[in-house]
Amino acid sequence: MSRAARQALALRAAPPRDLHLERRADLLWIETQYLIPDPHQPRTEFDEATLEELGRSIAADGVLVPLRVRPADGANGMHMITDGERRFRAGQRVGVVEFPCMVEGADPDQAFLEAYSTSLHRDALSPVDAAVGMQRIREAFSLASDDEIAEKVKKSLGWVRQMNAVLSLDMETRRELRTRGEPVAIAVGLRAQDPKDRAATLVAIADLPSRDAKVEFISRVNEQRRAGVPIDEAIAAVRAAGAVSAAAASPSRPAHPGRTVVGRPARITLPFVWRRVGPDWWDVDVHPSVLATTRLAAQRSASASEWRDALCADLTAFRDASAAAPDGGQAWTGVVEALSALLDTVGAEVS
Repeated sequence: MSRAARQALALRAAPPRDLHLERRADLLWIETQYLIPDPHQPRTEFDEATLEELGRSIAADGVLVPLRVRPADGANGMHMITDGERRFRAGQRVGVVEFPCMVEGADPDQAFLEAYSTSLHRDALSPVDAAVGMQRIREAFSLASDDEIAEKVKKSLGWVRQMNAVLSLDMETRRELRTRGEPVAIAVGLRAQDPKDRAATLVAIADLPSRDAKVEFISRVNEQRRAGVPIDEAIAAVRAAGAVSAAAASPSRPAHPGRTVVGRPARITLPFVWRRVGPDWWDVDVHPSVLATTRLAAQRSASASEWRDALCADLTAFRDASAAAPDGGQAWTGVVEALSALLDTVGAEVS
């Protein structure tokens, strides 16, 4: 064990501590029992694996970066940690009984701003913690506009507006987002929903494979809700149509040998979306860009069997979308009657 580690782990006689110390940049060794985390610390989550890793580093090399603390409370001699709680937690795990500390006389609001900025620009805050901390800074420094808060925390105006979206959510949704580690884009999508709809939507997106898939799913659910579809039916329709569109997005063609697929994950886009346009009148929006026949038409050449497969895929997508539509599938029945000759040709795949 290194000398620094032995010094960190061994209980040494600390110099007398002035309980009313107000000067900045005074370095003291303070026993663990006289240190407490700031209850208003902007960061509320600490990854267990990284704490274990940091603890092993401290056990080997000691605490290399001092904690930053406020002057001791005159009543009990406790120093509140304004920066370095992660080091403090990791050090406690490996038996550190005394920490090097920089005592700073900053007022609580300024200390919070400094700790918040440090964590924020290290990407150490969840979107919920970042939003709550931003709101505290807005109130503490009487910042009236989004531009002022953006300048104060050195972030963009768009970022501030994303944080406003997080703050507009109910507390239960915030807790769920924090627990699951969802990105801020999910909060932005959920803002448009009624609080009673958000729990069902969060359950529905839990197993989706990517951020883009979740954002697109929420967007499609919101479209259905704006058309008056109940939340459970909207989720069911989007889930069913999303599965079909993923299969219909590209007709089967042999992959290019040796070609690696790169880029962003495929977005879920529904080829057919039902929309209410009157009390008893519904219309269907068609998105040609995700139709299998549209994609095939963009290619230089295609065989008759490829055209047949693409047509089958698009008709199947329309059939399944119609099954979840408010008219009970009458649109598909009309297609069957009008295109019976075509359906006889393409075969049983869409029957």
